[in-house]
This record gives sequence, C-alpha cells and structure tokens, in this order.
Amino acid sequence: MVRAGWSPSVRLFEAAACAVPIISDDWPGLSELFAPGRDLLVSRSAEETLRIVRDLPEEERRAIGERARARVLGGHTAAHRARQVEEDIIAARDRLKAQGARVLGDGEPKMGAHGKPILFLHPKDFLGTLIELEEA
Repeated sequence: MVRAGWSPSVRLFEAAACAVPIISDDWPGLSELFAPGRDLLVSRSAEETLRIVRDLPEEERRAIGERARARVLGGHTAAHRARQVEEDIIAARDRLKAQGARVLGDGEPKMGAHGKPILFLHPKDFLGTLIELEEA
C-alpha cells in the first residue's frame, strides 16, 4: 500500500474485521479499500462526527460494520497479504531470470527466518554478492 502512496493504520482493518462501524476522515486511497458511505462513514468535521454518532440508527450502524467486516475478510487479511508478497517475489524472480539471473534452490519462495517468503539469487550473477529477495 505504501507503493500506492498511502499506508493506512492496521487499526482500520482490525476494527472493520470486528464489525465495528467506522467513522474516518477522508484520505487518498480510502476508496480503494472501502466503499465510503457503505463500508464506513467519512466525516469532514467534529460536528459531522457528532451528528453521525447521535443520529445514525443502530440497525444502520450494525449493517455498516458487517459490510466492513465482509470487505476485510474478503481481501485484507494476513493470508491475502502473504499471497501478495509471494506474488511480488515471484514477479521479481521472473524479471531477473529473464535478464539471466539464476535463483538458488528450486526457484520457489521459502519461508524465511522472519516469517516472510524469500528467494536467493546466485552470487556469481551479482559480482559475488548473495541477493535475498524479501518484501519489507
């Protein structure tokens, strides 16, 4: 998400996963993750936030929370992120292999010491330097 120019707090996803109705400020990228007005509410002032808290019926609060939960469980869990990391590593591997680099082992990402998938590139292809591909 940082590559997209924004990196939301993990708390947003944690709250949504618990079906908590969320009131957020607007920020670039929010609508890439959630549907404002449907999965969460956007407030532009303290007065608007107070109005939402006071006036939004309980049934609608619950519905918003449930939609946010469904959105998170459908595409924003740790398992989804792990698949994205592995896909990124495989894409980097394929680009480097196309340029003549050799991958050590069977060429498939393995779980590294920090719990992230990694690949190693052959040192002979990089002036004697062992290259480890791991998404930060």
